[in-house]
Amino acid sequence: MKSNARRDLALAAASAAATFAVGAQLELNEALLRWTRGLERFQIDEVPLALLVLTLALSWFAWRRVRETRCELALRIEAERRAEDSERRYRLLAREAIGIQEAERRRLAHELHDEMGQTLNAIKIEAVSLRRRAEAMGEGVVGGQPAAVPLPAASPPAVRDDAVMPASVAAELRRGASAIVELNDHVYATVRAMMGRLRPVALDELGLVAALEHCIDGWRPRLAGTSFEFGASDGLDRLPEPISITVYRLVQESLTNIARHAQATRVRVDVTREGGVVKLAVHDDGRGLVPGGGRGGLGLLGMQERVESVGGRFALASEPGGGTMITAEIPVTEDEDA
Repeated sequence: MKSNARRDLALAAASAAATFAVGAQLELNEALLRWTRGLERFQIDEVPLALLVLTLALSWFAWRRVRETRCELALRIEAERRAEDSERRYRLLAREAIGIQEAERRRLAHELHDEMGQTLNAIKIEAVSLRRRAEAMGEGVVGGQPAAVPLPAASPPAVRDDAVMPASVAAELRRGASAIVELNDHVYATVRAMMGRLRPVALDELGLVAALEHCIDGWRPRLAGTSFEFGASDGLDRLPEPISITVYRLVQESLTNIARHAQATRVRVDVTREGGVVKLAVHDDGRGLVPGGGRGGLGLLGMQERVESVGGRFALASEPGGGTMITAEIPVTEDEDA
């Protein structure tokens, strides 16, 4: 802000000079002395000196208050600067922590795919092989009665080569092998779902828009009574990874909250890029946030921290019975876009 100190000082000097000129021309001081001489018993002639001292005292008082105000202002500016620095460091730490978390999720997803996937495939191959041998054994039936069937060559050495197995046992073995195959398929599907939650494969291979479509499609069977709408603009598949994963996690967490709490019949997800800003809006027509209902909680806080860690703004609008809208605006700098 521009200072007016010189102008004010010049105005004060001009006022003093004008007062002196008028007083000298009209001899105001002599007139004042003549007027106060008749009031000597009231000590009126001492009033000018008292007023001068009062003026000096008030000037000193004002100067002290100005110094205190300047000190308070300097302290406040310093506190605001420190708060901004702390917030900036917090955002950097939050962004780094989220980056480490995503890297760990990716590593864990790859390990699940490599280690668990190979192990489950090996179990399934062995179980299918065992079931086929059991089916071959179960074909030996004599006169409608289960016949004894030779054990497979893989039997333990303690068993004689000519040992036989009843067909009923072979049938039980076949059922057990089939159960192992079914359980293996269930575990494999569960592991694949876990890998998708840890690190969406579509995001790495197909881009943000395809990953969001895949995420929304995954909720359609689980929320059969809810209609989903999705809209996306151009330029979203060239976003930097921190922003892409942030948008994906926001949609993922929003849909999870809607499935758990909203009781919505319609969900709308819009992702657009307008210049250097990516905008996300997730709206549902559910029951909204009920005071004291506990909807959102740490999930909403985590979403807000994610957005702020990449320099964005997060907002939530809701009212009981009026649905909920979650919006986020994330800036994309030229360096990041490059």
